[in-house]
Amino acid sequence: MTTFMPREKDESLARHLFRNADAIGASRDQVTRLRRAAVLAMGGRYERIEAGRIAAEVRDELKGNLAEAVMVAQAKGETILPFNDDGAVRIKGRDGLWSAQDAGMITMGQCQIGLEYRRLWELVSASPLGSQFGRMSETRVAASSTDGTVLRGLHLAYAGMRLTAAEAAVIERDPGQRGLTVLRAVAGEGRTIRSLAASGHQNAVLRAKLGEALDLAGRSFVQTEGLRITGR
Repeated sequence: MTTFMPREKDESLARHLFRNADAIGASRDQVTRLRRAAVLAMGGRYERIEAGRIAAEVRDELKGNLAEAVMVAQAKGETILPFNDDGAVRIKGRDGLWSAQDAGMITMGQCQIGLEYRRLWELVSASPLGSQFGRMSETRVAASSTDGTVLRGLHLAYAGMRLTAAEAAVIERDPGQRGLTVLRAVAGEGRTIRSLAASGHQNAVLRAKLGEALDLAGRSFVQTEGLRITGR
């Protein structure tokens, strides 16, 4: 499960719920519907209306899920930590990135790089674009011929370019792709190192690979920051 992320300024409900699908306990069917809604939210007026309807429907279905999840976690003796002033919480140990930082496996700076990777990874996974190395969205919709849609498309293309560049930097250093695998699993999906390792030795190897991958991704982010997509 991933950490609950606050709603960004001007962010659609569909996009907000999709980004937090794991944290709020969405089912596979609900995630699929939210992914479609997040893509529709980037379209024209009618697509945005449909996106809002789908998102509101899923939101209503999920009411009470967070409270129930907290109750279950407390019953299991898990530590519940406050996340923000809106009442969101973090269940310690369920987000691999935060768990790694809490355990001293990675630094706070590396954790921040991981969060930036996750932001790009989730943004791209909700779009028809995608990293060349990452997974593609399961849903595609025709783009409307509006300036807002064009700008949104450029923004997504920029995010996809940054994500692809970061993953390419990791693969260049580690052609076996173990670094990329652990980066995607922990920083992208929120899985823990423990869930990936079959032994203590493998745990140590993956910890080292995660730190290296985060450093490489961080350097790539610095290099691609400020780049813009231009046309002729």
